[in-house]
Amino acid sequence: MGSPCPPPERFDSLFNGARPPLDGRVILAHLEQCPACRDVVATRFPGLEVPSAFRPAEKSESPVATATGTHETANNTINAIFDTGSGGFSACKPKPAVVVPRRLGTYEILRVLGRGGMGMVLKALDPALNRFVAVKILFPHLASNETYRLRFAREARSAAKIGSDHATAVFAVGEDGDAPYIVMEYVSGEDLETRLNREGRLPLPLAINIARQVAAGLAAAHAEGVVHRDIKPGNILLEPLADSEQVRVKITDFGIARSMGSTAITGAEETVGTPEYMAPEQISGDPLDHRCDLYSFGILLYRLVTARLPFAGKTAIACFTQHLSLEPPKPTKVVADLPEWLESLILRLLRKDPAERIQTASEVVRLLDEGAARLLGPPTDPESRRLAALRSYQVLDTASEQSFDDLTFLASHICGTPIALVSFIDEDRQWFKSKVGLSAIQTARNVSFCQYTIRGTEPMIVGNAATDPRFQDNPVVVNEPHIRFYAGVPLIDTEGCALGSLCVVDRVVRGMSPEQIAALSALGRLVMNQLTLRRELLNRREKPQEIL
Repeated sequence: MGSPCPPPERFDSLFNGARPPLDGRVILAHLEQCPACRDVVATRFPGLEVPSAFRPAEKSESPVATATGTHETANNTINAIFDTGSGGFSACKPKPAVVVPRRLGTYEILRVLGRGGMGMVLKALDPALNRFVAVKILFPHLASNETYRLRFAREARSAAKIGSDHATAVFAVGEDGDAPYIVMEYVSGEDLETRLNREGRLPLPLAINIARQVAAGLAAAHAEGVVHRDIKPGNILLEPLADSEQVRVKITDFGIARSMGSTAITGAEETVGTPEYMAPEQISGDPLDHRCDLYSFGILLYRLVTARLPFAGKTAIACFTQHLSLEPPKPTKVVADLPEWLESLILRLLRKDPAERIQTASEVVRLLDEGAARLLGPPTDPESRRLAALRSYQVLDTASEQSFDDLTFLASHICGTPIALVSFIDEDRQWFKSKVGLSAIQTARNVSFCQYTIRGTEPMIVGNAATDPRFQDNPVVVNEPHIRFYAGVPLIDTEGCALGSLCVVDRVVRGMSPEQIAALSALGRLVMNQLTLRRELLNRREKPQEIL
């Protein structure tokens, strides 16, 4: 062979790893040409669905995947449950076999991650950026159907507009021949359904943490006018966090999501969902808004804390009847020591009438935060105190607001920089509440300058980031937007917690006058005042009885 065979661990890093090796494309090219290494892969990963080019030669002619697979998503949907067979009629012809493609566009396909009613999700290597991605592709027998292609395109648009760290990001869309595909963020780990099936009831702090992240993702989706319509554990991905028992949550599969206010006619093929998690108005065909997701979330939360479903008939019709006419059993009937506030939250989410439910996902996040504080006690370490204070402002994953935009514009104008930001730092992300000269809405915490600003109480000035040891290897310095100059002031609340920063950024080396620094500090105080006023107004709207 032209190159030595890589050790088996190199295949592990590609097919099951979270990050690809630098020579991933070389390893794949070798695998295609080396029968011995294909035998290693087949032995090392028994049952793994991979392109035929990665399987032993004697098996390469057998289809690797079929359109009628048994993935959980396909079996649990309403469409699958109503598939009662052909009775006395002759059986339908089987759907054509679907071979796992070796490449889609420039993406190198590695394996099948899962399959549903419309298509399958593949793990792939993006050679241009040397990262793993998830590629969703329609089954060939559906790719020629205009209805399914439109629904597929709608999924890409719905997911792409959310921009939340708790929803899988869409990187690109493409078409290979007649096969449309969506390139999405790859999430290592497992879905919540798998974990619940394995462990049953989760520890209460972990369950609340997962629920809070799901609610935050829904808040971001609803802020963009997107209703998911199929919230369930199988559509919640759990990504392990390094050196922690906690997880990062991602909502996925916006395949049946709709925009609020859509006037499109809903055909029979649109009556989809998962019976155990469907809201009454979804079942009865009434107009839907974001509150149907809150009902489904309530079912999910019920299962998280009790390991049971409140409504679980043997048939879809039985489930529908229970959703429409029965009250859910109180969670404390299952788990006697469940906190009263949590039971109240669940039962409010499961009201039959949408008008009687908690009305927003943001309110759910606030209630979960308040309840978690009562359950676990107030945080004692500084970072936990800071994060708790930040969450109390309900400002992450929210749309832009004119009051913040005006102050950001003034900062850019006074300091003479093309970029200005109001940003907040949570556990692992920097969120841009307001921005001038930048299109992104968030970035990883470990590449942010703001993470250093919040460590102090004074303005932080970086004249040349390329020569500063803290930033000279930073991707935003080395690559686009090639940051050189940064000046930021911390946003500190009355308890002394630094929530984020107001900063100005430039692509050239430069400095600031004392007057400009003083003006930036004054604008930072105005941002903090506006943030405090915003929180007070939100609290009054959510608790109107306290105003009277």
